[in-house]
Amino acid sequence: MALEDLILCGKSRVLRDSLAVIHLFPSLTRLYLNLDGYRRDGTLDLAVLGPLSALRQFECHRWQHVELTNPTLLLLRQLTYLDIQNCDTVVIDAELPSLLKLVVHTTNSVRLGGERLHLPQLTRLLVEDSEAVAVDWAAVPQLAALSTEGCQSLNTDTLATLGRLTSLSVTYDWQTESSFKTANEVLQAAPPSVQRLSIRGLREGWLPPLQRLPRLTSLTCDRPAIIPQLGALPLLQHLRLESHSAALLTLEHAELLAGKTSLRRLCFTVPLDPTNSARLQRVQALRKLLPVDCTLEQPML
Repeated sequence: MALEDLILCGKSRVLRDSLAVIHLFPSLTRLYLNLDGYRRDGTLDLAVLGPLSALRQFECHRWQHVELTNPTLLLLRQLTYLDIQNCDTVVIDAELPSLLKLVVHTTNSVRLGGERLHLPQLTRLLVEDSEAVAVDWAAVPQLAALSTEGCQSLNTDTLATLGRLTSLSVTYDWQTESSFKTANEVLQAAPPSVQRLSIRGLREGWLPPLQRLPRLTSLTCDRPAIIPQLGALPLLQHLRLESHSAALLTLEHAELLAGKTSLRRLCFTVPLDPTNSARLQRVQALRKLLPVDCTLEQPML
């Protein structure tokens, strides 16, 4: 039986030597290439994967530099999933005609751009916890889901042209001014097609520009500070409040939710102690205030 899945772990030199004979496994569909330890090392040119015509999923971790820029080869035509994590720099300037999901996590610099970049089928892009990110948005016309959580710098020019973008995730890191600025710019530049939004790191008294997303139907946030802003979302049906329980909402927040007639689901993630009668009563009071068609989801211990 032909080998389809392969996991390689070791030092960069050992892995490069292994890749020199990767052509002996032309039936590989999934390949994981991870450096041992915590130190980033070596350069990985994804052109070395060219002989793997059946490869659909590829992951690599802890390389110093990862790139795919070879202009003379039509590589990785069947690749649908690419995951690059914990690297110093990542550069992709190539055509990947079947790629559906791209994950780049914990990097110093990411550049998705150039004359050859073309990702015509990419629908999900997660570029998270990265310092400097540059993306040619015109090269990802089918993008439907974007996560920029933890990014310190990201270009947002032409982001508004992504008319198929329906899901967006951002994070406000109040300890890092650049992260706050990036999250704000992404929200301001997002196209009105966005229907699902996740915001983490919100604080009381701060107003995210939700009015720019009039089609929003689903909102996830880790703070009830978002509740006073829900008036800007006439179509909102699903509100998920993470790191919070229904019993901890203020009376003001409860009254604001009571007036949100479009709301159909209100979800909390922090479990409630069923022996705490006072908090149970507060949850029951909130349930009575909510619109009749709204379901309250409160987990119990």
